[in-house]
Amino acid sequence: LREHVAAHGGTPVAGSGPWGMFASAVTAAAKVVGADTTIAALRQGEESGLKSYRDALDDKLPAACQEVISTRLLPKCGEHLAALETIRSFLK
Repeated sequence: LREHVAAHGGTPVAGSGPWGMFASAVTAAAKVVGADTTIAALRQGEESGLKSYRDALDDKLPAACQEVISTRLLPKCGEHLAALETIRSFLK
């Protein structure tokens, strides 16, 4: 995706951005806040990512960018959400 953004004159974001830093902090604090809270925060992050990718598909993006979002990024978010749900179910 970064290559597509750069190829079309944009500046790709380096790293996972503010949400990535937040997710790292929540994960590090898991011992303090508990697993349920940590999983809920990570789930919220994945749902935020899904929304961002879906919103991006509504924009006038080049077909190659839409394909990357549709075939790689959205499915990965779905996989992450399923994994978080599996983990959550084991904790109950």
